[in-house]
Amino acid sequence: MRAPLPHPFVRLSARARRAGLLVLAPVAFLMMFVLSSLDASLRTPASRYGIVSFEFAGDRESAGRMLEAWGSPGRRAAARSLRLDFVYLAAYAPGLALLCAAAADRARAAGSRLATPGAALAWGQLAAGGLDAVENLALLRVLGGSPEDAWPALAAACAWPKFALVAAGLLYLAASAVSRLTEAAARLDHPRVVGRLLAALRRPALGGALLLGLAIAGVLAIPWYGGSPEGPPQISRISRQEVRAPAPAPEPRAETTETREAARPQPPVAIATLVPAEAPVYRPDPELAGGSLASERSAPVIRAGVASGLPEIRALGPEHVGATAIAAPTLYWFLSEASSVPVRITLTSEAVAAPLLDLRVEPPVGAGLHALRLERRGVRLDPGVTHRWFVALVPDPENRATDLVASAAVRRVAAADALTGQLAAAAPAEHAHVLAAAGYWYDAFDTLTRWIQIEPAAERLREHRAALLEQVGLAGVGGLLSAPVAPPKPAGDASGGRPMARAASGALNASGRRDP
Repeated sequence: MRAPLPHPFVRLSARARRAGLLVLAPVAFLMMFVLSSLDASLRTPASRYGIVSFEFAGDRESAGRMLEAWGSPGRRAAARSLRLDFVYLAAYAPGLALLCAAAADRARAAGSRLATPGAALAWGQLAAGGLDAVENLALLRVLGGSPEDAWPALAAACAWPKFALVAAGLLYLAASAVSRLTEAAARLDHPRVVGRLLAALRRPALGGALLLGLAIAGVLAIPWYGGSPEGPPQISRISRQEVRAPAPAPEPRAETTETREAARPQPPVAIATLVPAEAPVYRPDPELAGGSLASERSAPVIRAGVASGLPEIRALGPEHVGATAIAAPTLYWFLSEASSVPVRITLTSEAVAAPLLDLRVEPPVGAGLHALRLERRGVRLDPGVTHRWFVALVPDPENRATDLVASAAVRRVAAADALTGQLAAAAPAEHAHVLAAAGYWYDAFDTLTRWIQIEPAAERLREHRAALLEQVGLAGVGGLLSAPVAPPKPAGDASGGRPMARAASGALNASGRRDP
């Protein structure tokens, strides 16, 4: 006859097991409420069940939508939740295993067939804790900006069996508790049922089972506990007046316009009076570009056939590989007129075959300057690696040979100590000049554009930004973006102007939708 499966705690005395339960149950309860409070800020339309939705994301795109909806505060809360979850799993996994082992011992003493499943589930709870730990490590890598699809996929692969094992353990414990209470009730032959029941509940094994069972059931119910999944709207870091709606799913759209900012009351910040009168001078550095200043940027080209009626599209960057010191920079692209066809944005790396980012912006896509904020997409550039990014108008999704495509290249290079010191010594209004002189074109352009979002009518800022564009061969775009800003007409008025005139207003996005 085959020996029954032993559980993990056969060498522990009953007293040691009871002491373990008395320690683990309160810790599980405490961590349940701490994690629940952190999870309240993570419930958004993109992550309806908070951190649990993040665990089951499964791919970088779904995880990126959640990270975008959370913003920086939400990502910090998620990181704290995942780190604290290591404490929680250290309590619930062995606690449930101890309870399953105790139930298996009782079943074995009674000659029940439930002894072997109980021992197996005791091992299963420890396995669930291990899966939970691997899942947390994978999700922390996603929060850290890793572009690999493998991390969210690994987290989801661990989450499914983890929850299945925990659910099976809870069901087994519930069945064991019901069986024991039924046996106790059958032995009662007098009316003092309540007293006997309370006496049974005072036993450490049964009391601990109910206590830890309630704790685990409570944390499993976190996604449905209180709060609204809609969450508050996000406020832009650059403009305190600009309120951004939660990220749409499944397709991203574009952002608010500089012209809309001009129509609103502006803060009393005289940035334009603080910047130097001379335009910034971009000095390309071959070392920052990877050793060569050879041309990498492509002008809009139609791969095959003729696409009539399409606006001009440009990826804004130097002709050679441009430098950035930021892990997740903002990249900008330009449309000469509003587009009635989708825009496809792709970011690739010479280090990996698969694209780091592949977005589709649905029409209508407004004329003007558009921002691609990699931080919101959870994408980080690898240091010392050349990345190429493409923006394409897609008139026929079934025939991509007709796309109108433009591209540029960017390379992440850490700022030298000398540059860091120059930036620390310079006034904030001079940072764009310092960055341009050091060869960091992307960061200088982004700095000026963010200033312009605060002071849209500042001609000097626009002239400086146009000078940066002219120095890299994009004088046409610079001329349009340097035109004065006119407040938009009321919503009901017909513009009557050509789309190019709207582009000349320098709108960050004339469609008024969220940036991709």
